[in-house]
Amino acid sequence: MAHRAVGSVPNRAKLAEVSDSYVVEGDEVYVQSDKTWCYYSLTSEGVGAVKAAWIPGYWCSRNPSGGAFNTQLVWYVDYVNGSDDNDGLTSGTAIKTFAQLRERVGTPWYLPAAQVDVYVQSKPFPGDHLTLNMVRQDGSSVVVFHGKETVALSAAFTARTNMDRTTNTRPDITQAAAGAQFVGLLIKDTATSPAKYAWGTADLGGGKVRTSAWLQFTPTSTTLAPAAATVGATDAFSLVAPPPQIVYVSIKVETMERQATACVVFDNLWLFPDVELDAPGGVILLSNCKLGPTGTYGPGLTVLQNCYGGSGGAEVLGNVAVLGGLVASFRLSGGQLMLDYDAMLESSTGVVFVDGFTSSLLVDSAAFFMSGTDGLIVGSGGLVRCTDFLSGVNTLWGQQVTASTFGMNVRSGGRVVYDAGFDFTKLKGGAGGGDFMVSGAITGFPFDVAVPGYHAPAHTYTWAHLAAAIAAAGFAGSVRDPRSGSCIVLAG
Repeated sequence: MAHRAVGSVPNRAKLAEVSDSYVVEGDEVYVQSDKTWCYYSLTSEGVGAVKAAWIPGYWCSRNPSGGAFNTQLVWYVDYVNGSDDNDGLTSGTAIKTFAQLRERVGTPWYLPAAQVDVYVQSKPFPGDHLTLNMVRQDGSSVVVFHGKETVALSAAFTARTNMDRTTNTRPDITQAAAGAQFVGLLIKDTATSPAKYAWGTADLGGGKVRTSAWLQFTPTSTTLAPAAATVGATDAFSLVAPPPQIVYVSIKVETMERQATACVVFDNLWLFPDVELDAPGGVILLSNCKLGPTGTYGPGLTVLQNCYGGSGGAEVLGNVAVLGGLVASFRLSGGQLMLDYDAMLESSTGVVFVDGFTSSLLVDSAAFFMSGTDGLIVGSGGLVRCTDFLSGVNTLWGQQVTASTFGMNVRSGGRVVYDAGFDFTKLKGGAGGGDFMVSGAITGFPFDVAVPGYHAPAHTYTWAHLAAAIAAAGFAGSVRDPRSGSCIVLAG
């Protein structure tokens, strides 16, 4: 097919207006906004073809994967101040929409062998969804979405309480201006580099705010290297204003081979309300992000590093690792959820094992402070493995808020596996409840060595019952409820 340049248009939409008086198949028009050529064809070819208005054919991209824009490593997107006629290279020349970004880089977006930085400067309009299909060609291909960090307050703590797992004490900070406005906002301790991060989780009154566990890390790093942290009583800090909110996010990444580093990173963004993340063979990393009420994670690995929210129960289809932060609930539908760095769950639902699916929860260090329900409910088909993951803390802790609730409830068909050295005695039930139960109200708790047999469900059970069973039988082995199939496996 011969190619003959016949003119140029400012953007792809104008291709449809090209006159039919002289265009023949194979002719090309230069698209100024895309920095690429489109050729005329009687059939739609490639991705992103534009139907011609006055002639029967299509304008097709010579390079449907994005052309020259595949080498652009910086993008600024600003709905408030941007224009889709801009180049997107600086904050002053930002494009306006994610739709324009998708138009320019192509579908799929063949990522360069480098890091691409996308700076989200303001909240996009609700219909401008962040939907991108990417192809990652090697381990150096990565896209980092940066939310604009706006400081709402700069001050210093006047007091603080650091976390104490042995007493189920959650951390808090005190400052004269602290109150309800801190809840759901990111707190950045700037006394060290890299900074330490936590979320305000509850207003305790008198200028005191409870926080999630403190984590020290570099948010935009593509490798996972967080460290559990404490903060000083008079450390300087910044309260970060709510980040740019994106109404819908759908990221799909095709990776040529399995990579241990992240292929997509989100930093300081509010992903609300729906999130669909899919990178089989790769890693999608969310750092310091607020989460909407729902989401679907999988089948690849999604890491939530110091994130906040998720009240509706995110669907776990693949592998999700929660490192620190405060999350509300997850629904395990055949996937695996990993909790570490004192990830805190505080809601009325927590981790739900969907019946009929074989799902697993891997716990290294996590805290359950649930209201209205038992802390950790292991349903049919569910497997909880308490073992070393990343931090090596090996502690499950927390104190249930509601009376007559249990720290852990292993229901019919559920299984829990403890590795030697794991401390499970810190997870406490609510007042009048108990620390631990097998089968709930079905058969009671069969582990009391002093009083053999089954007990009424109202009996208050503690970890001492299980400790007695361990002492009698040795650590390795299992304790099983024969009526329901609930099982505690003690892995020596």
